[in-house]
Amino acid sequence: MNADAAPPVFTVGHREEYAQGIVETQKQGQVLLKLGQVMAGHHGESIYYPGGIVFQNPRDAREYINEEWSEKTRAEMAVFEVEARWEHDCYSPGEEMYWKYLMFNRPITLLVEDNSL
Repeated sequence: MNADAAPPVFTVGHREEYAQGIVETQKQGQVLLKLGQVMAGHHGESIYYPGGIVFQNPRDAREYINEEWSEKTRAEMAVFEVEARWEHDCYSPGEEMYWKYLMFNRPITLLVEDNSL
């Protein structure tokens, strides 16, 4: 990361799927994206996705994994770094939460090792 760049945000995902996605997209000269907010229409139906959930630090992301998933599923989940800025690229769900939604599609760049949390 560039020394002048803002710190990244973090997300959670299935360890194998995200890690494989990062490698496969890099092989194609592309990046794996965390989906941001989407509002679209399809065959007269409105589709809304608020954006992926992101965290300001890896510890909060790990806490979310521990709160939201069973012990078996937790073992399959991991924390990933996302190239986004907490104050600029994310928005609050309307209440005071320790996570936010991602407004824009942003690259998932790195698996954060569990032992660093």
